[in-house]
Amino acid sequence: MCVPGGPELIIVFVVLAVPVAIVLLIIRFSGSRAARAGVSDTIPLSGDGRTWLEFVARDIHELNGHSVEWLSADVVQVSWRHRSGWVLVVAIVLFPFGLLALLSTVTSHGTIVLVHDGAPSTIRLGGELSNAAVDAVNARVP
Repeated sequence: MCVPGGPELIIVFVVLAVPVAIVLLIIRFSGSRAARAGVSDTIPLSGDGRTWLEFVARDIHELNGHSVEWLSADVVQVSWRHRSGWVLVVAIVLFPFGLLALLSTVTSHGTIVLVHDGAPSTIRLGGELSNAAVDAVNARVP
């Protein structure tokens, strides 16, 4: 009876590591991230919220995979593409044909609404926003 060890074990590790490494490299360089759960936060602002909203829309538009679908004086609607979690599992388990699953993307939408109902303006986040979009909003909050 032959027990694997030494060079055979190294070959097994290499064979298993290659698909995982390929999938991780593709994901890293494509800029995809998992979807953030739906958010519903209210954040107070000081000063004119409309210029703040324009700056946030520009910051989000510059993020990889994000686009500003609609911009008005009080609302920004953002869409972004990402890969679902199941794609990674399929790509690794069904390697090399599973790499085709990496072509699958999902489009999620989120909104940022400027509300003028009190002394300071507030913003409300809704829908599904990526972590990067939420970070862009938080970076602009005074």
